[in-house]
Amino acid sequence: MTKLRKLLIGASGVAIATVALMGCTSTGGKGQMNMSPQDVVEHADRLYSAAQEVLGQDGWDLDRQWFSCGLQDDVALVQLSVSSRLAADLPGRPADLVDRVKGKWATFGVHAETAVDTTLDPVRYILSDPPYLAGVNPDGSLSDLWIGTGIVNFSYVSPCVPGDIFELQPQMTSSPEPTVIPPSTP
Repeated sequence: MTKLRKLLIGASGVAIATVALMGCTSTGGKGQMNMSPQDVVEHADRLYSAAQEVLGQDGWDLDRQWFSCGLQDDVALVQLSVSSRLAADLPGRPADLVDRVKGKWATFGVHAETAVDTTLDPVRYILSDPPYLAGVNPDGSLSDLWIGTGIVNFSYVSPCVPGDIFELQPQMTSSPEPTVIPPSTP
């Protein structure tokens, strides 16, 4: 397994673990009751498309999942997690690419900040709302993009919004047909 592939797998595991923990604790009882699941899907798609416009459309490994946030005032809340990875030659220097995506995200009202993590190899230029290592926004949301030489990680975690997890994540809630195994005969 190549070093780059190991880095991608490790980063994916951290992102999934972070989302799972945030889904349980991030809202602090503050769901976004004025937004719908469709609203957060559209916002995630705009951010992801903006990153792809700058970095290229091909080669991304996309994962979308819905998580339950529990109940608020007897209303079921859900949270969307979108993560995507790209291992490819990039169309420019990571610092320049982050700046270009930052400009696109700003047009959607996302005021992300740029940081550089030199402890990683390759060095990562990070675009994040809220700022890198600051946790999540008060509504539980997070948008970030990590770019290093030949590697990109995109993540979006929505605020909790009213929704039915059984409708949004049906493959996680359906049961396979039961299997009947007849008794053996002597």
